[in-house]
Amino acid sequence: MNKEVRNYQEIISQVEELKSSFLVRVIGEVHYDSQHLPLYRLVSEGQGGEAVLLSGGMHGDEPAGVYGVLKFLKEHASSYMNDFKFFAYPCVNPWGFTANTGSNHLGLNINRHFVFGSKVKEVESILDSLSEGPQTYLFTLDMHETPLEGEFADANKDEALPTEFYMWENCPDKERRVGDKMIASLEQRGIPVCKWESIYKDVNSGGVIYYPEGFFNQKEYGTGTTFEAFLQVNYTPQAFTTETIDNVSLEERVEQQIIVLRAALDAKKETLGF
Repeated sequence: MNKEVRNYQEIISQVEELKSSFLVRVIGEVHYDSQHLPLYRLVSEGQGGEAVLLSGGMHGDEPAGVYGVLKFLKEHASSYMNDFKFFAYPCVNPWGFTANTGSNHLGLNINRHFVFGSKVKEVESILDSLSEGPQTYLFTLDMHETPLEGEFADANKDEALPTEFYMWENCPDKERRVGDKMIASLEQRGIPVCKWESIYKDVNSGGVIYYPEGFFNQKEYGTGTTFEAFLQVNYTPQAFTTETIDNVSLEERVEQQIIVLRAALDAKKETLGF
């Protein structure tokens, strides 16, 4: 498990390489000491089809989401662009990414501040950009990880932390749900999935926590100020949060994120008759 401080220039370089296929916009900057770290939104070129929102790096010590979004855009998105238009925030917390910490430079968990009028810089920048884009996304997917060491593990020392993949599907309309297919796409490749009866007091259904009926963790998510909850209420009927575990290599975790994303897209193509 790599705990070294990271260089955000690597992310900037990868974003620059995507400019031939995506509209790249700097929607804000995080300023800290001498650092000026751009916050990006990428949008796939062309007319496209159904809008899909992707995000990663909400917590800086969860790098697989950042690399997962970028690798999907670089290597896989082109095969879906006739049917979907992608809107991507590859690294929501650039300072946290460089410092390898879950919080931002002010010590805030960004994923508890998604409300209209938020004064948290990263959130404010994203909400401003959302107001200028589609008002409805087919689905959103926020890529996360569960670090088994560090500040997240310390803050949850009284909780049992899952050691296998799990996810949330926030979708009141049960007919739309595809979380089971996303989990199946991992299991078909022999990738272990958490089968505990509950995770953080929420009901776990074979690797998927379904909202609203599986929701019992009022302490962590009761305020409804996570990105997933904000998007589901305001921008999408279906919001996913995926969780890889950092007890396997970064490459494996990135691949897991891409596998479940592609499974969601393939399931939607089938449902919509593409």
